[in-house]
Amino acid sequence: MGAVTVASPGRRVKRKKAGRALALGREIQLYKPAGLCNADGCMRNFIRLFSLTAALALTGCTGTLTNLSPQYQTRRADGLYPLAVAFDTRQASLRWSSIKPYVVVGDKFYPMRPMPLMTNRWETLLAVPADTGVVHYRYKLEWQYNAIPVPQNDSQISKLQTLKIIDR
Repeated sequence: MGAVTVASPGRRVKRKKAGRALALGREIQLYKPAGLCNADGCMRNFIRLFSLTAALALTGCTGTLTNLSPQYQTRRADGLYPLAVAFDTRQASLRWSSIKPYVVVGDKFYPMRPMPLMTNRWETLLAVPADTGVVHYRYKLEWQYNAIPVPQNDSQISKLQTLKIIDR
């Protein structure tokens, strides 16, 4: 291996022994000269940070409503059909005792009651007329969460659910 001159922009540095690539006479840049403006990099970082913040803001404290009821039920003589929902969230400030769940059919709200031994599940019996074969409904939960200076209200509504009643 031969000795080569390692240079940086604007000045010479002492001679050193180097590897084969340097022995071939290539010049090594010790640092990348800074440009006047690195607008591309700044804008790229800003867009990444903004997208991450937006994603966290949109999904951070929302919960998941899970329909626990079957889509198909056989017609019952009493016309009452059980519906149940589960709610999961990572929102630590939520006041679980303040949750008020409802089944929404059209513009009517039917309250739900908590399932025994469960803190995040509710059930109700929905009255369906004998001449109706399909019912479209949603679940709606209203609750309070801890905020400064006073608790705030929030709610969530599920996507449209369908109950199809089958005659025997």
